[in-house]
Amino acid sequence: MAIQIRIRRDTAANWTSANPVLGLGEPGLETDTRKLKYGDGTTAWTSLPYGSDSGFDGQYSSLTGKPTLFDGAYSSLTGSPSLATVATTGAYSDLSGKPTLFDGAYSSLTGAPSLATVATSGSYSDLSGTPTVPTNLDSLTDVTITTPASGQVLKYNGTAWINDTDSTGTSGISLTSLSVSSTTASGGGSLSYDNTTGAFTFAPASIPSLATVATSGDYNDLTNKPTLFDGAYASLSGKPTLFDGAYSSLSGAPTLAIVATSGSYDDLTNKPSIPSISGLLSWAEAPATNTSAGTPGQIAYDAGGNLYVCVANETWAKFSGTLSW
Repeated sequence: MAIQIRIRRDTAANWTSANPVLGLGEPGLETDTRKLKYGDGTTAWTSLPYGSDSGFDGQYSSLTGKPTLFDGAYSSLTGSPSLATVATTGAYSDLSGKPTLFDGAYSSLTGAPSLATVATSGSYSDLSGTPTVPTNLDSLTDVTITTPASGQVLKYNGTAWINDTDSTGTSGISLTSLSVSSTTASGGGSLSYDNTTGAFTFAPASIPSLATVATSGDYNDLTNKPTLFDGAYASLSGKPTLFDGAYSSLSGAPTLAIVATSGSYDDLTNKPSIPSISGLLSWAEAPATNTSAGTPGQIAYDAGGNLYVCVANETWAKFSGTLSW
């Protein structure tokens, strides 16, 4: 039949209230603090010191020599990489080596065509290769005006039209005496004559058909316009792949331990071994004498019903008689 040995025990408050005198070497356990006192046969409980082998209360805070545990903050890590500012801000402005982005100005384009002045001014005077438009009779190639005077008329001398004195009276000419060659004048323009009415009809040289832009001055009326940049970043070609601000998108990012993001003590490796109360008391062989080898916290019993408690190195206390609560 197994023998169960129990030492005297109670809460710290009850021990203090009862304040008993423990026998020499008799242990008393405070069940709520896990501390032990050993009697000397004369001193009351409240005056006894706690034994050096008082039980561990199971609280991590009660341990001495504890390691400094990781607090879960990235800044507390040792050997952590030096991260660029962009790693935490995700701001494009914090990137280094950024490309020079197009500012949307036509003048900033490379390879832009060299536009003629008329493309932006819309002025006829800025066109090149414009035709010479006659501005008066003398500008026509078959008309020669020499020192015109009041009352003179235009006459055809068989070669060209010239200014001369108007003939009047019987020696004048009739309408039918005049004629005009219908041949188109060189250089453009023409002159015709109606010998019934005596009316001359002058058709100026035809002005070439001008492009719409020559009179509108509107860039939209140009043909073969270059495709201009619309100022949108999305319209650029060869754009760089920009950082999206995610830590997972960084290259060369360190491989963090699980504890770096969980902050959990359970995720640490190489944790210290924390002792338990079960490791503070142990069974031993019954000592032959009160100075037999032993360490505090060891207990033993023999066939005679005696209980032995090691209260100090190589110092044993013996309890005889009936053991009870």
